[in-house]
Amino acid sequence: MELHILRSKKELTEYWQWLNSQPLPVKVLTQRMELQRTIDQNSYLFGVVYKTISDYTGHTVDEIHEFYKDRFNFEYSLNPRTGEFELRYKSSTEETTASMGEFIDKVVSHAVNELGIGIPEANEVFYNDEVNFKKNVRRSVAKAD
Repeated sequence: MELHILRSKKELTEYWQWLNSQPLPVKVLTQRMELQRTIDQNSYLFGVVYKTISDYTGHTVDEIHEFYKDRFNFEYSLNPRTGEFELRYKSSTEETTASMGEFIDKVVSHAVNELGIGIPEANEVFYNDEVNFKKNVRRSVAKAD
């Protein structure tokens, strides 16, 4: 069995040509690949969302993370040996960009609605970081002159 991961139209065309050259019958299985959560998502969650909640509650960022993981980031899976459902807590490293976005939305919603904490949105934070970076670069250049 061969595994082909196609990331571009060119690779898809080449695969299609290769597939057409194979003798029939051929069994082809396809699966859409989900993108893994991004570093920006993880940075926003830990550096902005959890940090803001931590500052408000006095709990550490790790304590905040464990609380929300236990509350929102778990799944039940069927144990084939016992036939029973088992609870499993997921790591953020297992998340896709979509599921990580949903998790972050749940955490922010809880912080806003249950704790009354204002959480900056990701685009606000990254925009402000970029503006501050550009200001600092201009200041450094001006000082060098």
